[in-house]
Amino acid sequence: MVSGIPGALPARRPKPNAICVGGPCDGMLTHIEQDVGVVRVRLKPDLQTRGVRYRITAGRVHHPSCNAPFVVLSWAGDDAGD
Repeated sequence: MVSGIPGALPARRPKPNAICVGGPCDGMLTHIEQDVGVVRVRLKPDLQTRGVRYRITAGRVHHPSCNAPFVVLSWAGDDAGD
């Protein structure tokens, strides 16, 4: 998304703070803004896609690319029950 203001910088995407484990998004980095519960991770950045369910865990993983650890998201399985 680009701002309509002349000379303004394009909007920044939030830095990833979580990593998906298992399921179709295995190993994908994403950004979450909650501490507990289930989040939907989209395979594509479009708003049409519903996303795959991942449960926020207490696990944290350190990676040399970032000073803060990544939150581990565990695949919640098939969401046929939704």
